Amino acid sequence: MKTVVFAVLCAASLGASAAEPRGKTDAVRSIYSQERAACDKPVVQDRKACLREAGAAAYEARRGTLGAENAEFERNRLARCGYHKNAEEREYCERRMRGEGLVTGSVEGGGLLRELTVTVPAE
Repeated sequence: MKTVVFAVLCAASLGASAAEPRGKTDAVRSIYSQERAACDKPVVQDRKACLREAGAAAYEARRGTLGAENAEFERNRLARCGYHKNAEEREYCERRMRGEGLVTGSVEGGGLLRELTVTVPAE
């Protein structure tokens, strides 16, 4: 039964990849092979999970949805600055969220502290 299911899945994936543009398929294969190679490094703790993630990323790339979550992630990150009513403070917050300044701490340690030093000319 497993062999039949595997054969059907392989045939379905071959049919789907035949309909895709050649350049996109080659790019997905290249990224997938790089990610698989990264799973063989001794730093990786769970090789099976790494391979599963590489396969899932390749699947999403073929569907064209791999980068879609980045736009939502960016919106969510900048939404944190929405509570600032002062436009200047909101701008500084958005700059911190985009990676400017100094970031200390860790998620494991309880949170990140983002610090941005801005020199403002005296009035």
